[in-house]
Amino acid sequence: MCASFLFTQVTSSVFELLRYYKWYKFSIIYDSSELYDAVYRSLERGIREPFVITNRASFKNTRICCYHKMQQNCCFDPFIKIVQNTSTNTRIYVFLGDKTDLGKFLTALQVRGLLVTGNYMVIYIDIESYTEDMAHKYFRLHEIGGDETVMMAAQSLLVLVSTPPRGDKYQEFQDKVREYNAEEPFKFKASEIFDEGYVAHITPYASYLYDAVTLYADALAKALRNNTDPRNGKEIMRIFRERTQYTSQYKTINMCLSFKYFLAFWQ
Repeated sequence: MCASFLFTQVTSSVFELLRYYKWYKFSIIYDSSELYDAVYRSLERGIREPFVITNRASFKNTRICCYHKMQQNCCFDPFIKIVQNTSTNTRIYVFLGDKTDLGKFLTALQVRGLLVTGNYMVIYIDIESYTEDMAHKYFRLHEIGGDETVMMAAQSLLVLVSTPPRGDKYQEFQDKVREYNAEEPFKFKASEIFDEGYVAHITPYASYLYDAVTLYADALAKALRNNTDPRNGKEIMRIFRERTQYTSQYKTINMCLSFKYFLAFWQ
């Protein structure tokens, strides 16, 4: 349910961006893993005139593939060949994959001199949670000496990200998480490890987990009030699905952001 909703949102955002700049022809380069393949298939299903996909090329996550030696020659960079095979009739690329592979793809374009004139553009879809203080992650390559090339190539990079959590209430939530982290049983005190004045980063996943637990508690309480067996998972899920949006005291979120955390908690 929610995976389909999120992929639909991603697809809509991509086509709106392409339509705004009148980029009607583009190529898709995607990680063949289950998650990114699902996003790719969502884009394929959403294609309508005047849009045309000129090239499609898949690759295996280079770090994972190389580490596990999943295929022979797996550790070699696939992007040089992909760029060679697609660049002639491509000006706009949509890239689906992790940030390390994004850096390698940008480097392959840069090395061939394709990004110098500004005629090529890469649209990267970040399906992970986004925070402004981590924006530099798109310009780093986990190899010595690679960052400078990626930084130059990033002039031709557009990134589609989710809206980060905002507002005073969310800041209060982060402060409360840090407070609890310093108490039993965690007893994590940043001052004992890092320099004085260091503030621990709290990812948005903490709020998703908080909302997921709260959603479960609310559904369970309603089930108990209705004399429903609390071990009846189907009924708990039915109650959960009755709500289309949940507003916590910290921020308003779409239900789908916490859906997978709710399922993990239930299991």
